[in-house]
Amino acid sequence: MELQVAILCDFAQVREGMLFVSSGGVARVWCPELPRPLAIFLALVIAVEPDELDQVHEVRVSVSHEGGATPLAQIVLGFQPQPNPILHPGEAQIVSLALPLGPIAIQELGPHDVRVSVDSGTPRILTLYAEKPPAP
Repeated sequence: MELQVAILCDFAQVREGMLFVSSGGVARVWCPELPRPLAIFLALVIAVEPDELDQVHEVRVSVSHEGGATPLAQIVLGFQPQPNPILHPGEAQIVSLALPLGPIAIQELGPHDVRVSVDSGTPRILTLYAEKPPAP
């Protein structure tokens, strides 16, 4: 199991197993007022090895103000990929996920950590800065 891609973006969707990402690499969100919904997506690509296909896997996502002990939100989801008959022997199955983060509200300005882990593996940390919009 390998988390190959974790990216914050304006929009993401999965169609026929393929991940579509629009405006990927979001590192800042403008917050003219607080609280502010986190109106972005988390796009993931996970490679599942053939011997792991018969298992349920768990993705954990948490969002917290940097250094905050209590997350603003946690998302836990399970998935079990179905074997794909067109894969070559030994080929990993790619699982794409698009998670809307809109229900999460940013409560304060500054850096926020989005932590992503698969099956209790080492988390990938994406830092997102919540800031006041620049002056015109």
